[in-house]
Amino acid sequence: MKELKSAIKVSPCGYFFKLLISVILRGLLLLIPILLGNLINELSKGNYEAAFRNLIFLAVSAIFYRLSESINNYVYHKVYNKEYQHNFEKYVVMTNNNSIFSLSRFTIGEYSNMVINDVNVVASFYTNLIIRVVQLLEFLFIYSYFLKLNIYLFIVVVVCSILIFLFSLKTTKILQKLNHQTKLNQDDLASSTSEYFWGVKEIKSFNIFDKIFIRLSNKMHNYLEANRKYNNQAAYF
Repeated sequence: MKELKSAIKVSPCGYFFKLLISVILRGLLLLIPILLGNLINELSKGNYEAAFRNLIFLAVSAIFYRLSESINNYVYHKVYNKEYQHNFEKYVVMTNNNSIFSLSRFTIGEYSNMVINDVNVVASFYTNLIIRVVQLLEFLFIYSYFLKLNIYLFIVVVVCSILIFLFSLKTTKILQKLNHQTKLNQDDLASSTSEYFWGVKEIKSFNIFDKIFIRLSNKMHNYLEANRKYNNQAAYF
């Protein structure tokens, strides 16, 4: 909770507008199918005047949705950039305050790659948190609608949702494991590449380029293979 408050303080207005526009977007997503259904119903009844009104409302809602989506995209990146800048600067300060011994456990490539990835993950998490909360509220609204409509239909929807959630949870763990392995291989490749560039003079002097090249190639293939497995799984899930 403390971290969340700290994140919101980075861009309170940005988070407010992100929440507002997210609610509008999800509301429009619920409204548009209803308007489309009403349009079809009125057309089937031959009530063309009412159908025309629904068509106008549908067109306005669709235009407003696209406009809101553009605003949402703009606000998202504004908030993300502020979160990224805040966390990046925090990592830089923490690095300066850290001991030489602690820093010596990592190579330059490993540490820089780790910091950049961590900053991106943290910034993305907090920026996307708003839409996750809004989606949760949307689910609660839909569940309450089905509950009022029919108790048995509500039970079916809840059971299906639980099954989908359990399946998603399992696949998410698989993807997290594959993604973790991909990041490790990427860090290893970045570290070895940095070491190569830093020591290229010595490598040329001792004529050991072939050995270094083979090692770099192997690490590159390990990263590419891990990345392939992750993306293949992500495409299916």
